[in-house]
Amino acid sequence: MIISFDKPNQLCNRIWSQAPVIAKAIGSGQTLKIPFFGKYFNLFQNLNLIENIYFSKFNCKAYGKTRRISVKLLRLLPKSVLKVFNVCFTDDLSAINWDNNKGITYASGWNSRYPLIDSHSYLVKIFEPKQAYKNKVDVFFTGIKSEVKIGVHLRRGDYKNYKNGIHYFEDAIYKDFISQVVGFPEFKDREVVFVLCSNEYVDVNDFHPFRAVKMEDANPIEDLYALSLCDYLMGPLSSFSQWASFYGQVPLCFLERNKPISLSGFKKVIGQNQFSN
Repeated sequence: MIISFDKPNQLCNRIWSQAPVIAKAIGSGQTLKIPFFGKYFNLFQNLNLIENIYFSKFNCKAYGKTRRISVKLLRLLPKSVLKVFNVCFTDDLSAINWDNNKGITYASGWNSRYPLIDSHSYLVKIFEPKQAYKNKVDVFFTGIKSEVKIGVHLRRGDYKNYKNGIHYFEDAIYKDFISQVVGFPEFKDREVVFVLCSNEYVDVNDFHPFRAVKMEDANPIEDLYALSLCDYLMGPLSSFSQWASFYGQVPLCFLERNKPISLSGFKKVIGQNQFSN
C-alpha cells in the first residue's frame, strides 16, 4: 500500500503534490491512499474514480493534525526499525516497487520530475470540477465573442510579501504585458480578449482600452477551470496557472518584471515546473 503524505497548503500545490503519485499508481493495481485532501474534496466530482486510488474526504482539523503528527513521529524511527514492520518513506517515486509492494510506503510527489503527460486524460478526469462550477464557467464563456482568449492570472494577496514581492505586479504592469500581447504580429487583425482571474478584487475598467472580462463572484475552482479553457495563459510564477495550463493543455508564459514577452515564450505545462519544448 502507498500513502501520499504531502500536505502543502493551497489547492494547486495540493494537486501537484498528488498528481505524480497518482500517475504512478494508475494501472499498477497498488492501493494508493491520499489522506490530506479533505479540504478540497467537495470541489471535484471524480476523485475516487479509480478503484485502487482512494481520496479521504475527511476535513476535520483534529483528524488531519493527528495524522500529520503520526507521520512525523514515524519518520523519526530508524530505518532498521521501519524495515522490520515493512514501512518506508521515499521522495523518489521510481524507488517504489509498484508491482510487488507488500508493506506500507509513504511517498511524496512534491517537485517530482515523474512525467505526467501520459496520464493526462486520467488526471483531468480525476480532478474534474463539479458540474455546477463548470456550468457557471461555460455560461460565462458563451458570452465572450473573440478569436483569441488570453487568460491572465493576477496573483495578489500573499504575493505582496512572498520573496519580497518579486512576483507581485500592479495593474499598470499587467496592462503593459497586455499591450505587448495585443502587439504580437500573430494576433494582427484578430480580436483578442483578456480573461482576468485574481484572488483580489479587480476592476476590468482599469484595463481600458484593452478588452478585459472577469467572471463575477468566481471562486478559485471556477477561476482555475476558466483559465484552462483559454487559448493562452500568462501570469507570475504560480502552481495555479501551471495546473490550468496542464489541465487544458494551454500554452503558459510566466511574467517577469521588465522582461518583454513574445508568443514563442508561451509553452504547455507537462509537469510541475516542466514545460514542453
